[in-house]
Amino acid sequence: MLEFYRWHELSRLVLTFFIALTVLLQALNVVISVSRRRGGIKRGLENMLEGWVLCHLLVLSLLHGEIVQTWSIGMIVPTGYFTLRVIAWGLVFFSSAVVAGLSKKFMPLYVGLSASLTLPWLEAWTGRVFPYLFFSAILIFLVRGVHIIIRRNRETRTSLSALSVKNTIDHLHTGVLFSDKDGFILLSNARMQGLMKTIAGEIMRNGEAFYQLLLGGTLCEGCVRMRSEGGIVCLTPDQSAWLFKTAVLPYKKKNFIQLTATDVTRRWELTDRLRKQEDELTLIGQALSEAVEESYQLIRHRETERAKRRAHDVLGQRLSFILRTIRSGATVDKALLRSLSEGLLEELKKEKDAPTPKDELNSLSQALASIGVAFDFVGDLPDAQEGAKLMMNIIREAVTNAVRHGFATVITAEIETDEKGHLLTITNDGQLPARPITERGGLTGMKKRLEPYGGTLMIELDPCFTLKARLPKGSRDV
Repeated sequence: MLEFYRWHELSRLVLTFFIALTVLLQALNVVISVSRRRGGIKRGLENMLEGWVLCHLLVLSLLHGEIVQTWSIGMIVPTGYFTLRVIAWGLVFFSSAVVAGLSKKFMPLYVGLSASLTLPWLEAWTGRVFPYLFFSAILIFLVRGVHIIIRRNRETRTSLSALSVKNTIDHLHTGVLFSDKDGFILLSNARMQGLMKTIAGEIMRNGEAFYQLLLGGTLCEGCVRMRSEGGIVCLTPDQSAWLFKTAVLPYKKKNFIQLTATDVTRRWELTDRLRKQEDELTLIGQALSEAVEESYQLIRHRETERAKRRAHDVLGQRLSFILRTIRSGATVDKALLRSLSEGLLEELKKEKDAPTPKDELNSLSQALASIGVAFDFVGDLPDAQEGAKLMMNIIREAVTNAVRHGFATVITAEIETDEKGHLLTITNDGQLPARPITERGGLTGMKKRLEPYGGTLMIELDPCFTLKARLPKGSRDV
C-alpha cells in the first residue's frame, strides 16, 4: 500500500470519493436484498454474499483511510489489516463460488475474482501497479452496485407481492371488493372506493352495509338504482352506469364475499335506445291498427253504400215500372210481375257480372218502351268503362225519378263530349215539382257518384225538368 503515497493528492481524493460512493451503494444493496420476500436457501446465500462484499469494501476503506491519515500527519508507515483483508477476501470468494454453483451463472464468481485484485500477496508481486488494480476493483464494485440496484428495483416492481397485487387491482377499470361474512373489507381497489364516495358520499368500511345501501338505502343526489340481470345497476351523476354483483367465494372452510362493479354505460345506452325505439314502434303499431280499422270501416261503409245504391237502382227501376203501369190504368198481370221479378236476387248479388253499360242502356230503353215511355238517347257513352258505368247509373236514376215522380212519357238523354269532358243532359215532359226540390236518396246518390271524379250535378226547371251532370276530363279512369 506504500505505492499510494506516490499518487498526487487530487488522485487520492478522487479515490476517496469513489470508495465512499461504492460503500454507500453496497449498503443500499444489502438493505434492498434483505427486504425482499423469502426465496429459500439460494436467496439467503445471495443476501449473505452482499453482506460479505460490504465487509470487504469496509476493510478496503479502512486501508485507504489509514493512508490518508498517515499522509496528513507527515509520518509514512506501512499499512496493516493483513488478516482482515485475507478473511474478507476469503468470505467473498467462498460465498460467491457457492452462489455461482447454485445459480449456474458466472456473475457471482466474478465478484470473488474482482475481490482478488486487492489481495495482500498481489501487492508484493505487482509493486507500483497495485494501486491501479486496487482502484480498478473499486470501480468494478461501483458498477456492480449500480447494476444490482437497478436489477433489484426491477425485480421488486415485477415480482408478485401484496403491494404489487394492490397496485394491479387499483389500475382495473372494474370495481373490486372482498370482505368476510360479517362485511369487514379485506381488499378494495381505487375504483370501488371512488364509486362508494360517489354513491354513498363516503368510503364505507363495511362491504355488506354498502351492498344493502345499493339495495334499498338512500343514495347521493343524482344517483339512480335499477334492477337488471340479477344485479343492481346504479346510474351516477356523470351519466355512467355500473352493474353491481355479489358472489360467495369459499376458501379453507370459510366464505368470503366478492362485490364487483362493471361499467355497462355503453350497453345501458344501447338498451335505453332500444327501449325508446320499441315504444315508438308500439305507438306506430297502434296508429297502424287504428288506420287499418278506419280503412275497414270505410270499406264497409262504401260497400254498404254501394249495396244501397245497387238495391235502389234495381228495385227502384222495377217498382217504378209497376207504379207507372198502375197509374196508367193498365192491368198488372202475372206475366208482367214475373218478368220484373225474375233474376232480381241474382242481379242484386252479382254486381261484378253485371252487363256492360251499353247493354244496360238497351235494357232500360226496352223496359221503358214496355210501359209506354219513349226514351231517346243521343251521343255516345264514354270510352272508359268506369266513366260509361257512372253515366249509365246517373241515367238510370234520373229516368226512374222521372217516371216515378214526374209521370214522364218522353225522356231524352244526350251526352256531349268536348275538350273539357262529358256533359250529360236529361230532359222529360213530366210534371214539374210543386215544392222546392229536396235532395233525397236518388239525387244524393248521383252526387256521391260524381264527387270522387270531380263531377257536378245541376237541375233546371225551365222550360222543362232538366238534369245536367258534368264529368271533367282528367278524372281517374273516365
